[in-house]
Amino acid sequence: MFGSKDFFILRWLPLLSAGLLSACAVGSDFKRPDAPNASTYTETTLSKKLATAPGVPGGTDQELIEGADIEAQWWGLFKSPELDALIKKALQQNQNLGAADAALRASQENFSAQIGGQYFPAIGLNGGVARQLQPSAIYGLPYGSDTYSLYNASVNVTYKFDVFGGARRAVEGARVQAEIAQFQLEGAYLSLTANIVTSAVREATLRAQMQATEEILKAQTNLAEMTEKQLVIGTVSKVDVTSQRTLVSNSQVDLFTYERNLSFARNQLAVLVGELPSNANITKFDLKSLHLPEKLPLSAPSSLVRQRQDVRAAEAQLKATNALVGVATANLLPQFNITGAIGSAALTSAALFGPNATLWSVAGGIFQPLF
Repeated sequence: MFGSKDFFILRWLPLLSAGLLSACAVGSDFKRPDAPNASTYTETTLSKKLATAPGVPGGTDQELIEGADIEAQWWGLFKSPELDALIKKALQQNQNLGAADAALRASQENFSAQIGGQYFPAIGLNGGVARQLQPSAIYGLPYGSDTYSLYNASVNVTYKFDVFGGARRAVEGARVQAEIAQFQLEGAYLSLTANIVTSAVREATLRAQMQATEEILKAQTNLAEMTEKQLVIGTVSKVDVTSQRTLVSNSQVDLFTYERNLSFARNQLAVLVGELPSNANITKFDLKSLHLPEKLPLSAPSSLVRQRQDVRAAEAQLKATNALVGVATANLLPQFNITGAIGSAALTSAALFGPNATLWSVAGGIFQPLF
């Protein structure tokens, strides 16, 4: 049974804990750096109208819109259902994105574990039974020995007072680590979608270059055959034939290069989608299926910096390091803790929860590191 004094201590323990938690945490609070003092990207004023390519598929007029926000699904501005479907598939199957998502969930669980471990008491339940043989000499008695069974069950509570804010800094660091994982996931998302769009545009460009090169090669081959016939009748020289054949060979090399680069682009799209190039069923992209956005958002340099996930992750990493400084500082100062236990012990299991089997203890402690 608890005495009145013990009951008084336990009654006011939550209020004492709350008061200690409200104390100031050691270490400096993180201060976000000021945004860059810049309103434009170039020394001269940019034109709001971009150069157009009339007669070219997708070469519509484009205009820069200052202060406009970028849409979350920005690739929809290209008005390509094939591209939309490919990105949707990649978001579901890409391994790097899945790894970043798993890292975020792990960081969030670690944050929750830090809250439970730092802000709340540690409670444990113990139970056991032991068969023991002890000589009476250990009690100062001259006769024989005793063999008996000992049953015990107890609840232990340990609480560490966060007097100097070390626990709060630890929780702050875990929370910022979760933020870093969130920014890294968003960065992986943006990187994946940007790489897919870039590869699709590159594929479409290579197909157009291949088509133009094939037409040029066909015309050059016909002209080379005609030049060889003219050489037979003596209207051209051998140099003319050689020059024309050189142009044909150069175009063949260019065509081979375009075909190789096109294979690279297709393989890259397959890997980004999360499939093997041999099994990937990816739509072929050409310039006719892609349309340039007519309205291009143009934000201020300071806003662009705040939108970059790598910049925000680096800022969060600095914040986490700042929190670790607070944890290290708090560990140099005295540590206060209180422990309590209540349970029972008896020689038989039937008497384990009887009125004479109760045991309890309450203790407080202070620890000051010296070295």
